[in-house]
Parts: sequence; structure tokens; C-alpha cells
Amino acid sequence: MRQGWRTFRTVLGTALATLSTTVTLSLKHLDAKRPFLLLAALSASACHAVKTAARSILLNDVHSRLNATSVASVSSPTSTNELVRLIRAAKHAGQAVSFSAGRHAMGGQQFGTGTAHISMSQMDDILAFDRQRGIVRVEAGIGWPTLMAYLHAAQQGTPGPTWTIAQKQTGADALSLGGALSANAHGRGLRFRPIIQDVEAFTLVTADGQSTLLDATR
Repeated sequence: MRQGWRTFRTVLGTALATLSTTVTLSLKHLDAKRPFLLLAALSASACHAVKTAARSILLNDVHSRLNATSVASVSSPTSTNELVRLIRAAKHAGQAVSFSAGRHAMGGQQFGTGTAHISMSQMDDILAFDRQRGIVRVEAGIGWPTLMAYLHAAQQGTPGPTWTIAQKQTGADALSLGGALSANAHGRGLRFRPIIQDVEAFTLVTADGQSTLLDATR
């Protein structure tokens, strides 16, 4: 990132317990003298059907490969509504659930033996980019490289402020924004707080399948 650019804040979308489904980031740009906060409304797109594998599946993290875990099924929702339906169905069946996206966490917290596993990896769309305010809304399964490539392409050769991210986790690139929110991850900058400093709002999907928008005031 370029020196002198303004901090780009992050607004994260739908989160289910430990994982979000949409993410909206505020960026930093040239000619700005200090960070600013903006609240962006969040939404999720619905474009594909839920994909479910109904057999016992062995999952593992991609970083340490030390957390091989057998789950009962894997579902890949592509919208908040699909996620809500999966959670409500699991609750009705008395089935425990687990979640992942990039699968880089090395503590095994994204898996659970015999759980109905929900992969957020299909929720990786960019939903909106407000060039004037520096707000981008994405689904939380998206990885940082995809987001950064989009921002570069969307602004290349066009007039107006140029925006980029303020920070991301270190040690790997293919990490999800929803995973960053769920872990309250931090970057390398000693002057930056964890990623929650960039969060303006997110939509939380609770364990009983209720969806609610949360911001700094609640």
C-alpha cells in the first residue's frame, strides 16, 4: 500500500456465530488527512442452489494439515437466506454445525466431528463498490486477493479517489474476510488495532436462524 493513503475501513456482513457471509470494507485514498467512518447497509446475493454432500467427509485445514476431522455433510450456501434455512434445519434435527471458508485456521475451530459443516466459500461475490465514499460490500467467503484484484481493476484508468485495503492477516493470502471478522484478526502494523477497528456493521445470523444487522451502536 502507498504511504499517505487514508485508512480504508471494513464493514462486514452476515456472520453466523463465528463466520460472516458478507463483508463491506472501507478503503483509504490519496488526499485524505484522517480516517472516516461510514455505515453501509448489508445484503447478500442469491444466485446458486445450496450444494450438499450427504456422506461422511474428511476435512482438514490447508495451513498445518493437523486437524483432519470427519463431518456428516458439507453444504455451500450462496445467500443469507440459504444459510438461515440450513441453520434452522440443523436446529430442528438437533444437529450441531461447524463453519469454514478459507480453512486456514490451525486450531481446529472450524471443524467438528459428525457436524453438518457449512462452507462459506461459495459466498464470494462483490455486491457493491461506492467509489465516492470508499465503501465496498462483499460476501464474507471472498478472499483478500480476489477483493484486491477487483479494486485494482475497477479503478484502473479512471478519475477519482483510489482506494485500497488498510490491513489483512499475515502469513497467507487466501484468507476469507468472514474468517478475519470471526477471529478478530490483526495485521502486521503496530499502530493498527485488530480488524474490528475497520468494522462499521455486519449482519449476524444466530444459532436459531435469526438474522439481524449490528453496527457500532448495538
